Amino acid sequence: MAAQKPKWTKSTGKFGTQLPPLTTIEGKVSTPNWHRIKMAEGVEQATQWLITWDTKRRDGVFNTAQDATRGAALERAKKFLQMGFVVYSIVDPLGNGTMTEEAITAQLMPAV
Repeated sequence: MAAQKPKWTKSTGKFGTQLPPLTTIEGKVSTPNWHRIKMAEGVEQATQWLITWDTKRRDGVFNTAQDATRGAALERAKKFLQMGFVVYSIVDPLGNGTMTEEAITAQLMPAV
């Protein structure tokens, strides 16, 4: 006599368990786009250093990257240059043109 194997069926597991909807502090149900967090009113945006760069030299359209500090912006620009990208400028949070392409290349490119 052969031993019988236990039968496992999908019907034994209960996959229909649902959690209650997410609520806010006021008790209202959140929107379907709950993952999109809105900024609180009155909160100031942190100022960012802006790096203008591109993978090759082009006129008109550029890529931009933002960093919180001058050191982080210079480090990112250095990595872009090491990858062979073109770094056009680094602008400080107040909007002044801090470094031009020539200054960036002279300061950050390794001596060959």
